[in-house]
Amino acid sequence: MEPTTAFLIVLGITLASVKLLDEYLSRKHIPMVLGELFLGIILATIFSFISEELLDACGSEIYEVFSLLGIMFLMFISGLETDVGYLQRSIKYGFSVAFLGSVVPFILILGTFTLIGMDRDLALIYSTIAVATSVGLTVRVLTDLNVLRKDYSVIIISAAVIDDIIGIVVLGIVLGSRNLYLLGVGIATFFVVVLAFYKWIISPLSRSIEKYVQAEYTYISLAIVFVIVFSILAKSLGLAAITGAYFAGLILGKTKERQVILNAIKGIAYAMFIPLFFVGVGFEIVLEIKSLGAHSSNALSEILLTWIPYTFIVLAILGKIIGAFIGAKILGQSTRSSLIVGVGMVPRMEVALVVASIAISSNILGTVEGTTMLYSTILLVIVSSILTPPILQRLIVGKKKKGGKKVRHEK
Repeated sequence: MEPTTAFLIVLGITLASVKLLDEYLSRKHIPMVLGELFLGIILATIFSFISEELLDACGSEIYEVFSLLGIMFLMFISGLETDVGYLQRSIKYGFSVAFLGSVVPFILILGTFTLIGMDRDLALIYSTIAVATSVGLTVRVLTDLNVLRKDYSVIIISAAVIDDIIGIVVLGIVLGSRNLYLLGVGIATFFVVVLAFYKWIISPLSRSIEKYVQAEYTYISLAIVFVIVFSILAKSLGLAAITGAYFAGLILGKTKERQVILNAIKGIAYAMFIPLFFVGVGFEIVLEIKSLGAHSSNALSEILLTWIPYTFIVLAILGKIIGAFIGAKILGQSTRSSLIVGVGMVPRMEVALVVASIAISSNILGTVEGTTMLYSTILLVIVSSILTPPILQRLIVGKKKKGGKKVRHEK
């Protein structure tokens, strides 16, 4: 079977399976990310029994390109959906929670793993995986309980916005340049270029573009080019490519074409590229296991029995709860409200998987280290997703009539 044919077969089966699965999961209120991960593992396993060429297509360069576009579009959409004005107002309410909720697990994991003897660079990546929160699951619980206007809900949502920024910056630093001086210069240069680009190019262009653009979908094509250019710029300056994609979204989110671009990119990205990334993480697990089997028959059992994944999960969850709890107490919240904030900040999903995937694809990890990290990250996603809703619901139901200090969002 030709590689192109194998890839097209994998692509068709994957997209059809993803959409059927997503329809089912959305009705059951189960996070689609988890389903797409397991679908990747199942499909890759089936492909391995049918044809070696099909399994190879799961890890082919063209699939990696599609997967990379999925990550870039995901972060671009995140940037487009970030309300910069809301972000500025949120700093007052969410900064302490976001900052401590990121710093505490980062230091806790880095310190513990380094003291135990893990390589510092590897420990840094584990720490970075634990930083970013994915509060989609939390927001769903808050919505179902009709408490979105409560003080702790405002704090969680505000902190999540800032938390994403912190996660992107940390990701760019840890997975970018290893030379701190060059990295500092790169970060400064990147932000100067971003600001200059917005002030002198995007803003004036946005005001006059309607006069010159007649062809359909030109906005969308230009937006995609913009994402690619900023991703390349970020990568060339020592940052992660997705950092550039995120800031491209922030900039275009300030233009009047924002909604047109957002609707079109969402259609393209979620119909094809973003699911391919998360299914690809499942593919990666099967491919890594196959690679391990070629080296050692005991490698997989060593990964399953090692202390790293389970220690990582405990530290990541406790670190986030402790950090966010302290941050909420600083804001004047009661102990129960602070605990609600801490638990609400626990879930990890998209960004954690993105960090692990980029770390593995950057070839800075060995096969065993990469597979262990992927296994650890997926376990964290699963455990945090399963534990958070019932605990959060129990805390809130017992707290409905007793709120902490009221936080009002300034208009």
